Amino acid sequence: MPADHQIEHSHRDEFVLAPESIPSTVFCDPGSLQQSNAAHTPDPLGPDPKASVEVFADLGLSSSEIAQYFGVPEGRITRLRKVLGRKAMPC
Repeated sequence: MPADHQIEHSHRDEFVLAPESIPSTVFCDPGSLQQSNAAHTPDPLGPDPKASVEVFADLGLSSSEIAQYFGVPEGRITRLRKVLGRKAMPC
């Protein structure tokens, strides 16, 4: 093997790439996969949680019913409804 090739190879090993630029098959540490996937876990209320809550509230569902439907804590729905200017309906 030529000496030039060995030098290039050692320099290539020093580069650090951002996780999103590396194909997932390159990961060898399960912990890094869990952290990477956790960052991309979608919100159960969708990309616009306030709009999701507003639609269900307009249909007459209570905060408790909306929370149960989406599988999120009722307090989160109550807070979003307050942001929307709506009072939380009683269970």
